[in-house]
Amino acid sequence: EEFDLTALSRLIWRNKLLIGLVAIVFGGGAAAIAFTTAPVFHAEATIAAVHEKDLSTGGLANQLGALTSLVGVNLGQASGNVQTSDAVLESRLLVEEYIKRNDLLPLLSINAQKPPTLWLAVRDFKQGVLTIRKDTRKGVTTVAVEWTDPAIAARWANGLIHLANELIRTRAIDDATRNIAYLNRQLEQTNAIELRQALYDIIKNETKTLMLANGRDDYAFEI
Repeated sequence: EEFDLTALSRLIWRNKLLIGLVAIVFGGGAAAIAFTTAPVFHAEATIAAVHEKDLSTGGLANQLGALTSLVGVNLGQASGNVQTSDAVLESRLLVEEYIKRNDLLPLLSINAQKPPTLWLAVRDFKQGVLTIRKDTRKGVTTVAVEWTDPAIAARWANGLIHLANELIRTRAIDDATRNIAYLNRQLEQTNAIELRQALYDIIKNETKTLMLANGRDDYAFEI
């Protein structure tokens, strides 16, 4: 019932071969794992939403809200719509488009146990490679990518942000172009001075959106 250091030392000495063998086996296993496991690198890009003063911020929007609904246009699709931009950044569409454009399916499916598919590649990328964290207090978002090659991790993090900007910018250009064409047709059908002035104001705002979208790469997010 009693045990002292002398007895413990004798016990260890009697079992020195077993203890040594266990240490060698587990030490060798740990070394093998350490040398054969590829290191994972972490790349981060911090972005902030780009805000523009447009119809969606008030003022003219309050005056023309009913009119825009009446004529059937949807304003505020520019970078001022932070919710829309965040939704694109976190969407499955963004990752899917990035994988397709850069032909990443073979690279992402090297160790896959199932036949490679775009759906599985997007799921694995969003769950195991990409992390998006939003800091509402600071007003910034962190886009992080983890991969075994540091250069690839950095390229993917930046590339996803650039693609998000492109998708949002393209949508803004398409919406503004379609709205301007529609509003011009409405102008041709009305002679009411007040209504025409209101339509001109909306066209002015849509033209501003079109100008900003065509002239700025960092349209919705700035790194």
